[in-house]
Order: sequence, then structure tokens, then C-alpha cells
Amino acid sequence: MIQHDHSFHEIVIVTAGSAMQSTAEGHEQLQEGTALILQPESSHSYKRSSGFNVVNIYYLAEWFLTDVNALRGVDHLFSLFFGSALFEKKLAAPIVRLDLNAVEFARLKLELQQMIQGEQDKRSLLYREACFLKILDDLANAYGRRFGRDRTRPVRNEVIRGLEVIERQAYKGGFHIAEVSRQAGLSINQFERLFRNHTGMKPIDYFQKMRLNHACRRLLNSGASIAEVAYEFNYSDAAHLNRYFRRFLSMTPGQYRQQYGVS
Repeated sequence: MIQHDHSFHEIVIVTAGSAMQSTAEGHEQLQEGTALILQPESSHSYKRSSGFNVVNIYYLAEWFLTDVNALRGVDHLFSLFFGSALFEKKLAAPIVRLDLNAVEFARLKLELQQMIQGEQDKRSLLYREACFLKILDDLANAYGRRFGRDRTRPVRNEVIRGLEVIERQAYKGGFHIAEVSRQAGLSINQFERLFRNHTGMKPIDYFQKMRLNHACRRLLNSGASIAEVAYEFNYSDAAHLNRYFRRFLSMTPGQYRQQYGVS
């Protein structure tokens, strides 16, 4: 396979055989039971394969970031699978490798079978999302058993409290930094400095990303017009929403819906 990257997050599960993987860091052997977690734009390729079979799972973080607090409730899950979509400062390595034991691999294969069967049977989006999230939970737990808390970057409680307030504000469409910092137990200047140190971005930019995630989700999973989505999340009009799409995603809402819409 030629060297490639993509805008999606990617999970690779080696279900049989072996191959040599090439990345910017060098070369390594993959075998049955290896799982890879790749952030967007991570580049890799395979060569010298023998009976090599993989399941590739591609996803956009926007599909799942409407309840970030729930995702943060599982150790490592947010850092490994979603952090790079929201924070400019990365919480995990570009490519994470896990070599699953027999029990972990058997459980993961069962979850994969259920997810694939759900796609074939055209089960509800809720069912397919639940199958996918179970796979993430399995991988996050496998990661924790190997590395504990050492490999992903921890986030301070004050920042987490601020994130939760910003996420609630994003759904309603109005940003109020004074209320965010008050609930975090800090002054505005203290909170903004701490937030930027942990995330690499300003609180207002995180708010805009979260609000845009809600708009993305609605565009992908409803027949609402772009103007209706803009109104729902407190953008002044479709042109206002379009500017934020271009700023953060480098495309228009219409292009986003056309490229990433799923049935």
C-alpha cells in the first residue's frame, strides 16, 4: 500500500497475518491483534505483507462530540480519539499502537462483527454509534492497562470545569467568559492563561469549535437547510455560518454535507 494520509481519524485492527508498517518514525512489524489509533494527517503505509487482513474504521470527531463530558468520563477515551479535533495542543501521539492480548482481541472481534452486521442490516444510527463507542471503550481500557495515565496529557480540573460550561454555552449559542471563569473558580485572566496552556487555544475559539460541531452534527443528520442550522445555533445567517466553516474546516457547509454525509 502506498504512503497515505486523510482528514478522518482512523482505527486499524489487524485481524490476520502480518505486514511491515512505514511511518515518519520508521518501520515496525504489525501482526494479528495489533490495533493502531491514528490522528488526522498521520501518514503510513504497509509492505512485505503475509496473509495480511485489516479492518479500517474511519470517523469524523464531529459525529460524536455533542456530549464531550460523557466521553471524558472514560479514562483515555477523549485524549486518544477526540482531543485532536478540539484542542490545538495534542493530548496523544499521532499514531498509537496497542498489541492486544487474546481476551482483548476476542472481545474486539465480537464488537467489530456486531458493527459490521449492523451496517449490513441497516440498523439505526443509534445502534451503529453504540457499537462504535464500545470499540473505543475497549481500546481505551486496553491502553490504560498498558500505560496507565503516563502517555496521555492530563487536563487540570479547573480547565475541565471551564470546558463543561463552554460546551453548555455552545449549544445555546452565547459565550460568556465571566461565567466560565467564575464556575472554574478563577479570575478571567487566570482561566484564559491556564486554558491556553492546556489546550493551545483561547476559550472563545474552543466555544466556536464546539458550536460548529453542533452545527456539523445537525447538517449530517437532518434535512434542515443551512439557514435553519445557522439560526438554531445563534449564527446571524447562513453567510455567518459559512465564514466559520471556512475558518475552521476550510470548506462551506454545503461542501461539508456533501463530502461527509452518511445514511
